[in-house]
Amino acid sequence: MVCFDRVSKFILSDVSFCVPRGQAVGVIGSSGAGKTTLLKLAGGLLMPEQGNIRIMGREPVSARRFLGNAVGACIAGIPLLEGEDTVEEGFRMLGTIYRMPRKRYLKSYGELSERLGFEGFVGSRCSELSAGQRARVRLGAVLLPEPEVILLDEPTGGLDVHGKAALREILAERCRQGSAALVTSHDMTEISALCSRLALMEKGKLLYYGSERTLFRRYAPPEEITVKLAGAFPDLEDMPLDSYVLDGDMLKLRFHPAYITAAEVIKQLLRQTDLKSVDIHRADLEDVLLREAKCRAGTLNRLETKTPRKEFTAEPKSDENSFQESGEAKCRA
Repeated sequence: MVCFDRVSKFILSDVSFCVPRGQAVGVIGSSGAGKTTLLKLAGGLLMPEQGNIRIMGREPVSARRFLGNAVGACIAGIPLLEGEDTVEEGFRMLGTIYRMPRKRYLKSYGELSERLGFEGFVGSRCSELSAGQRARVRLGAVLLPEPEVILLDEPTGGLDVHGKAALREILAERCRQGSAALVTSHDMTEISALCSRLALMEKGKLLYYGSERTLFRRYAPPEEITVKLAGAFPDLEDMPLDSYVLDGDMLKLRFHPAYITAAEVIKQLLRQTDLKSVDIHRADLEDVLLREAKCRAGTLNRLETKTPRKEFTAEPKSDENSFQESGEAKCRA
């Protein structure tokens, strides 16, 4: 539905990937990676220096009139509703521009104003809106004609918790109905919630395109589980752990999810002993991106596919009645 074929423009270099119908793709990366340029190319606001772009099978610049309201774009620095018109007047103008039948316009406008929470200030002038109000109105303007292709550049900026939740719900619904979305954001929590696939950009190059799950398996740092034992110390020899530390009845285990999952660790522990409590610490998307950057910089080796070798040592504490047992795994992960 949205396809980039060896596209180059400004910092972008030889970028190729496709966003299929019914999918939302999050474009992530550091500032200056080329994320906004990518959206401007998809929206027909820029021409590529090399390569081809297709939106619904057509070149976005030459087919701008044909595509019309099939593409909805909210791109930083490009105003949608500004000036002295009220919000309501601005939306009526957009309905006319999009040539929406009155019944369809009223239905879409009514639903969006309620769900995005701008129905309380539709009589306010666009120029007088706060940043949060402007963000809600801008999203409503993009989604009004029910576009088949949705381009959103930092859409959660200025939104509160309720606005972000509404955007997640609406975007998920539109994708279920067959729309395709391309979303950029520095908010890793929101991009994870909004999108089913990720495109990782760095210095104009596409480093990764695929599911978040696969990205986590490739670059995720080790996870940790801390359990409070209610029974005997379990046998950990067959578990592919990075390390473990026993301090009294508290056992902390460090492992990589590519080798064993948290659920599998807990299941194996429960087969051997009783647990009073379990606390799991997992990496988030931001942790994964930091680890990926270290891998690229050569300061961290990418995860190998073999089971790590474990080396266990034991050290007595100063208290003769207590004992600390630890295990260190040498793993190039």
